Amino acid sequence: MAPFKSIFQPSAAAPKSLVFQQSAGVYLRDQFPLSTWLLLGASLQALISILLPKTAIYLSTCLFAILAYYLANTMLQVYGVIPNPEMARVIPGKASVQLPDLHGNMPSTEPTKESVVVMFLSSKSNHPLRMLAPGFKEVGDYFQDMMQSLDNPEGREKYGFLGMSSYLGSQSASSNELLSISYWRNIEGIHAFAESPVHRVAWDYWNQTVKKHPYLLISHEIYRAEGTQHENIYINAPPTLIGGTAFPVKTKQEQEWLNPLVEANKGVLATSNGRLGRRPAHK
Repeated sequence: MAPFKSIFQPSAAAPKSLVFQQSAGVYLRDQFPLSTWLLLGASLQALISILLPKTAIYLSTCLFAILAYYLANTMLQVYGVIPNPEMARVIPGKASVQLPDLHGNMPSTEPTKESVVVMFLSSKSNHPLRMLAPGFKEVGDYFQDMMQSLDNPEGREKYGFLGMSSYLGSQSASSNELLSISYWRNIEGIHAFAESPVHRVAWDYWNQTVKKHPYLLISHEIYRAEGTQHENIYINAPPTLIGGTAFPVKTKQEQEWLNPLVEANKGVLATSNGRLGRRPAHK
């Protein structure tokens, strides 16, 4: 039987983690609760009305026009007059990640038996100034430096890094914890990266300044899932989480990068037990 086939064709372009697609505006918006943003907007409107009373009516007209545009744009998408950009990369139906082996070969008749390591990395500022707190920018800069060193063909090959996504928590009204989820071939690759120069510089900075910044939170968790102890399914979803990673594939011409998502609407991948290799194929 032919091996599972990726939904996407291999790409010669170097992959970039989904973490680089995050919107900075989302994180900025989270720095204050909704009530504060509403008060800021109302206060700005009131200030303009006081200082420039003749322009207040024009400003209000512009604001209503922008609101009308957004409402009209939404309704046009609802009725299919214009495309919905949120559906641009959605894969209809079921898809599942099947990990290729170290040579880039996809599994064939049975689900993947490759292991994977998942790392959760989180950060948060508990300071009243949120992201403007002393030390927070420096921590963010060091994180960016580490990602630039890690998320490139050389870094991926050397450390077995597969990709990263980021998510913002919802436990608080503002200044929520930022969580980054990364996927690796093995724990040894994580430890090797921890000893790399770019990580050592960041870690030394943290150890030297941690007592000055008791309001800064960082944490990590690492889990290793054996080949028959993990499964996944994505229904009507774009590539996300481990489905948004990329694996190196060697060809005769050049190195390419393979997304591991495969179709899972029927057969052995259609059920959880099937994806774990515990039940015959689903008809």
